[in-house]
Amino acid sequence: MKLSFLSVGGILLFLLASCGPSPDSIATMTASAWTPTPVPPTITPSPTPVPHSLTVKVTDAAGNPIVGASVVFPESGSGEPVAMDDSGQLSWNNLAGPNGSLSVSAQGYLKAEQALNLERGPNEVVITLERDLYGLLPSTACAAGENLLYMEDFQDGQTDMAHNTKDGGAPAPLGPVVDEAGNTVLIHDFTTPVGDYSTYLTQNSTGGFYEFGEAVWRFRFMMTQETGWGLSWNSARPTEFGGIMTGQSIYGIGFNTDRHIIVMRNIWDASGQTVYNVGKLDLVNKVLVLKPNLWHYLEISTYQGQLQVWLDGVSVVDVVDDVPLPPGGFSIGSGDSGIIYYDAISVCGLSAPFKSMPAPVPVTPKNL
Repeated sequence: MKLSFLSVGGILLFLLASCGPSPDSIATMTASAWTPTPVPPTITPSPTPVPHSLTVKVTDAAGNPIVGASVVFPESGSGEPVAMDDSGQLSWNNLAGPNGSLSVSAQGYLKAEQALNLERGPNEVVITLERDLYGLLPSTACAAGENLLYMEDFQDGQTDMAHNTKDGGAPAPLGPVVDEAGNTVLIHDFTTPVGDYSTYLTQNSTGGFYEFGEAVWRFRFMMTQETGWGLSWNSARPTEFGGIMTGQSIYGIGFNTDRHIIVMRNIWDASGQTVYNVGKLDLVNKVLVLKPNLWHYLEISTYQGQLQVWLDGVSVVDVVDDVPLPPGGFSIGSGDSGIIYYDAISVCGLSAPFKSMPAPVPVTPKNL
């Protein structure tokens, strides 16, 4: 049976029509093509909070930076003192919170406390320290051309000095002085039956020994009554000196109740016997009036064998040791009556002959 061309075409159109999408499907497809695909909303992240930062500047009353100041700031993560930089300031970043407190101290100044309430971002705090009338300043403790080796004003209630007692060593006896509110001093009290003994400088904070050679030792002192007492310096440990092994060697100065000052030189060998054949220093024995209940200022220097003692700006001893003793520490000796106060101790290295300088802290005579 033969089909015509038209019949075959009709059959093909019918088959194609029956296989295509329905009108409803076509309508749905057309609508979806025009409907936008939903887009998830954009989530904006919360801004990172600006951290708290702090810069602390420490100045004196004139606005000058205090380079030697230190700050305790527990909220920084450490409760230890931190020294200011060479410009007298210190900074912290990314602090945990806005609140805190600062404790600022510097040699020769009164301590200051500062509460903090910081804003986010950089903060600057300027702390002005008040001068301590009885505190030594490192910048003025020595004369021009000298270099500071040691200083002690006792204002922090601490010292590297030790104290001899009948029962052995003890912390140095520190306390307030009569008629000087706010001043802490070294006190030798001979009014008790036990009496007092000497205070001496031995080991420093790092475990080494203080030894001074060409240097000047300065301090102020006051006695409540005329008494006999003594000092020693260049107190050397056992060492080889003058061809022998010494047990100890010192320069000593004694103030006697009969108003005489005696300066001497002592060397002992390893067995404790006095050695007389190493060098020579003429014994000094002269009248020197030390008035009680008044502050005095003492300077004791050794330079290339020349020993000088100055009292209240006046030379009272000037002798030469032809074989100078080796370097050593110093000791403030015991007395026999009354109370003796010591304050504002400094040791300055010498590179030229000694010259007296005014007292770096008040020594104006003051009646008790």
